[in-house]
Amino acid sequence: MTQSDTPDRDRGSSIWWIAAAAALFPTLATFGSHAISEHFGTIEPGTPILDGSASISGSARSEPAVHVFRALLLPSAALMAITWWLAHAWLRTLAASRAARRTVLALGFAGALFLVLYATYLGTDGALYRLLRRYGVYVFFGGTGLAQLVLVLTLRRAGGSLLGERGARRRLRVMNGTVALMLALGPLQIALDALLEGDVGANLLEWWFALLLMAHFGALADLWRTQGVQIRLVRSA
Repeated sequence: MTQSDTPDRDRGSSIWWIAAAAALFPTLATFGSHAISEHFGTIEPGTPILDGSASISGSARSEPAVHVFRALLLPSAALMAITWWLAHAWLRTLAASRAARRTVLALGFAGALFLVLYATYLGTDGALYRLLRRYGVYVFFGGTGLAQLVLVLTLRRAGGSLLGERGARRRLRVMNGTVALMLALGPLQIALDALLEGDVGANLLEWWFALLLMAHFGALADLWRTQGVQIRLVRSA
């Protein structure tokens, strides 16, 4: 969002497609890399979102899938960071508190940064690299999920007229639902670990959590689209 002292004209540019791309790119990265690995025989055939046959990392760490995974995930991190910056600016127009806006931005940026760390070191060897990958994925999931939680709580408090519009309420319910389901996955994993053998429960929860994160970005994109949210560009003479 830019502004000059001697504006010539204002132009509004839609921003919904950025949040939509932040949902689409990582979804393509995860499912695409799994399909590639299955095709080349580096993982056992299965439907991990239903049977927990492989983790996201396990589906993507072998060649050639890892190259496709990185090629899609690194721009995904940039798209997510831009989405959080835009959300920060949008919350200001809704009179959200500075603390809430900064919290959303900081958590979202942390998640995007550690997604880069995770993608960069995926498929590498060594204890240090495994540690960096582990912290990368944990902070990405945790930071992004918490940013989405703070976002929906802030919208409930500061949404104003936005919350009174039927179309907006439906999309906000989807955003609230994704966050509620993410919070429920913690206790659910305890139950799954007790019922299922090996890493099946953890793998299932990883896929489901990732899909809920992406669904939240998709719902935010749809909300921005229906509300006609734009970024104002001002060009100097």
